[in-house]
Amino acid sequence: MKKQKLKFYRQKEGKEEIIEGYPIDLNTAINAVKNLRLSPKEVEIPEMIGFMRERAFIEFTKLTDGYQVRYENPDTNQYLIGELSEKEAIDCLEDFFEGRDMRWESRLERY
Repeated sequence: MKKQKLKFYRQKEGKEEIIEGYPIDLNTAINAVKNLRLSPKEVEIPEMIGFMRERAFIEFTKLTDGYQVRYENPDTNQYLIGELSEKEAIDCLEDFFEGRDMRWESRLERY
């Protein structure tokens, strides 16, 4: 069975520009999320990494105690954001890669 690959994109700390990446597999994506830097609170634009599947995306920003996770899927009218632990954030990333409903979706708020 072929491993699913999704395209990533990144925003560096303090930069408005979004850097488009290339398709990566789940293990590489997990490592990229775990290796995000914690940006100082005074930084207006923190470091972020996101992943795209068709019109949906999920984004991660490192926080002191976990991650801010933002998820959008216009096809299902889902626009969610919130703070999750590292394990919960990685679970959501795995679910996104597999095309499943996110198991921690109830911990995120609609916006």
